Amino acid sequence: MYRTQLKKNIKILRCVVFAIILLPSSVFSLTFQSKHEGFIAYFPQKPQQVRLIEKTFVGNVPHKKFFVKNKTSEWAIDVSEIPEIATVFSSSSSIYEKAKKAFLKDANAKELSFQKVSLKQVEGRELHYKKKSGIEGKVRFFLKDKKLYTVVAELPKEKLRQVFFQAFQLTP
Repeated sequence: MYRTQLKKNIKILRCVVFAIILLPSSVFSLTFQSKHEGFIAYFPQKPQQVRLIEKTFVGNVPHKKFFVKNKTSEWAIDVSEIPEIATVFSSSSSIYEKAKKAFLKDANAKELSFQKVSLKQVEGRELHYKKKSGIEGKVRFFLKDKKLYTVVAELPKEKLRQVFFQAFQLTP
């Protein structure tokens, strides 16, 4: 019990140190944690929250989206509750492919690359895309505990995208 709490405290402390030392305060000024959704992230301001229900062939899929958007950039984390039937009959690779296709269709964008990435012990995928308007972005997908995390960094500079992705952490 004590060891588990100590590990949690060390993770939180690492995130705080990361925020203080490595993140430029003018870009990512707010540490945001959603205990229910199971993540910690950094946003330039308090994110807006929206609940959505998507109708799919496996049933209704509830989403909770956290985002900050301005004229040139968007930071977003969408957490989808994947129905158990989808996880039983589909591999994680298949779920990532479907998520990629849905994202590209919704964003009206073209795929530039799609590759494996990892976050601690969770393997995910990273999609680099370009919209018809010329705006580029990246999105990372992670599947954990029947939740699909879609982490979007539509920012003009690659370095800022990487900072946002590196600051994103899944919590127990």
